[in-house]
Amino acid sequence: MRTFMRSGASLGALLLLVASSSAHPSNIPWDFVPSRTAEFCVAPDTPRSHSRLVHLALPNGDPPPGGWPVFVTFTVTPFASFRRLNCTGAPSRSYTKSYSPWATPRQIAAGCFGASGRWAEGTACSLAWDPTGGGVWQQRYKQLLLANGVALLIVPAMVPDDYDITEPRWSTGLDRPFMHTLLGMMAGGSDELGALSNRGVFLQGWSAGGHFVSWLIEQTMRGDLNMSIAGAVFMSGGSYACYQPPPLAINNCARCNTSCGWGVCPLSTMSSARCSSCGPSIHPSGVCCEWCCPHDFTEQYFVDYPQAYPRHPPAFLMQLSTYDVNADLCAARNYARTLQANGVEAVLVLEAEERERCYCVGQEDDLAAAGSPFVGVCTASIPNRSQTPEGCLGEHFEGKQEELCCLGHSMGFASMVDPLIRFVVEHNHAVKRSSHSK
Repeated sequence: MRTFMRSGASLGALLLLVASSSAHPSNIPWDFVPSRTAEFCVAPDTPRSHSRLVHLALPNGDPPPGGWPVFVTFTVTPFASFRRLNCTGAPSRSYTKSYSPWATPRQIAAGCFGASGRWAEGTACSLAWDPTGGGVWQQRYKQLLLANGVALLIVPAMVPDDYDITEPRWSTGLDRPFMHTLLGMMAGGSDELGALSNRGVFLQGWSAGGHFVSWLIEQTMRGDLNMSIAGAVFMSGGSYACYQPPPLAINNCARCNTSCGWGVCPLSTMSSARCSSCGPSIHPSGVCCEWCCPHDFTEQYFVDYPQAYPRHPPAFLMQLSTYDVNADLCAARNYARTLQANGVEAVLVLEAEERERCYCVGQEDDLAAAGSPFVGVCTASIPNRSQTPEGCLGEHFEGKQEELCCLGHSMGFASMVDPLIRFVVEHNHAVKRSSHSK
């Protein structure tokens, strides 16, 4: 397993520290906007289903034989239609992102930060967790993926932040017929998505979207979904078995405490025995189910058929290294360790502690953040060093804390962009080599 970490961060001997090097064209301008974009409603052919608004961006030029490789993002908060399409399952516009899915990194946080880092409500700031959660870096890697010949498909949840990742929800819910329809439209099955390949699909999700990626791996391995997954990308998330109550909770989470509620744990750390699966000790009353991700588990298919692990898709995972306010801090670590123990490639990128407070915009002394238009809003210190990360962010929004505090549940940071692009490029080439050899 390859792990990219900064100096001062360590996970022990299990993980290998590897220096990052560029293997892709990284001179793409920060103001790059794709010219080949579309949005349309995808409607499963079932009486109960509603259509979802899907956004598409294609690289320039002609698609390779078999169609464009595609990076599918399952977003927990949907984008609005800028053509005013009326998809029947779309949420109200007040709950959609206020910027385009193809906005530049500058546009996503335009007006959100004052000169000193003070939070200011700007045009793109209606959902504060995007600019403070690392949306700048999400928009940056979109630019680089397109420049590397990878199409982008943005797919919303039917219900924001909720997916059908258990039975019988999968069999009776809306996600399964939607995925069947979406995949059927690819590889020549429709005018809208026919230029996309379903043989080289990268699945990406942040938070709950990451758990859905794990569930889709399960269903693909069981033959329910017609696609070949070239790689899985998890951002501040891991296995679909995370956060389940008994009897769905398994392994170290099997006896988790169902009476906690989210309010018991303000955040998850390496030492919080009640609020994470990281440490060897377990709280006497049990780790809270809402904060527990299983050890030694990715998907049930590989428990039933462990000999199939060599066919598990390679994975890219990222998370903050010292705390998380909305996930088990070891969600990504647990998944990566399980893959590594079973001989599957896993790239794990953890942001170092000294970069965490300003990870969402980057810091001037960080080479990985070069080019970020917002590095100037990160100052060197926090006035109240006893302030907790979530308290700092709360006071930041209230205007009491002038200096920037990024959201403790990351969707992107500077040091993960280059490794992610190299992961996708490398495994896209592997798919091409495999197809040529057949």
